[in-house]
Amino acid sequence: LAFAARGGFGNYIEKGTKTINIVPYADSIEEYLKCDNGIDYDNETVAELSDPLSRKADHERDFIQAAYEFVRDHISHSADIGENKITCTASEVLRADSVLWTIWI
Repeated sequence: LAFAARGGFGNYIEKGTKTINIVPYADSIEEYLKCDNGIDYDNETVAELSDPLSRKADHERDFIQAAYEFVRDHISHSADIGENKITCTASEVLRADSVLWTIWI
């Protein structure tokens, strides 16, 4: 999730082909997983959700799947629910139960 939220894919579609060429913005996955102003997983609201998901998981992949499924099943896109609220951080998204994707420059 953090990978996608950080714009993890660069130019990825070559015109005139069906080939997808994924170009990461950083060479290391750690760049996409670090805590910062947008992905604020050190926030209490985020920890209250992620800690139980992590404890239930037998493996890291299980935790990643549980986190993905939580967002997929419980966080609506603002446009889908007619909401104009802009949420910019993970903790704001959890408090609002919706997200309007923003671009950080």
